[in-house]
Amino acid sequence: MALGASIISWVMILLTHRAFRKRIGSGLADLAFKLPGGLASNAVALVSLVGVFILMAFNPDYRTSVAVMPIWLFILFAAYEVKKRSSKPGRPSDRMQEARG
Repeated sequence: MALGASIISWVMILLTHRAFRKRIGSGLADLAFKLPGGLASNAVALVSLVGVFILMAFNPDYRTSVAVMPIWLFILFAAYEVKKRSSKPGRPSDRMQEARG
């Protein structure tokens, strides 16, 4: 299960990075730290993680983890949607100020 959780975490990091790069667009030159290889190295890392996931399915010791990963992702997504719908609109710092009084 730990390997499956690591794969999920790194896939989320890589997808977030891709979305960030897409959002900043031309502001890329202003970044203090740039990923070596840019989106190409991001894609290589994603393909590698998918490859590890596929190889896990062929190993009997990891099949349970492979079977549970989609269920766990569904639970995480459902919890995120519930939290997102129940939270107030606005910035988190605004909500913290309201909570403090």
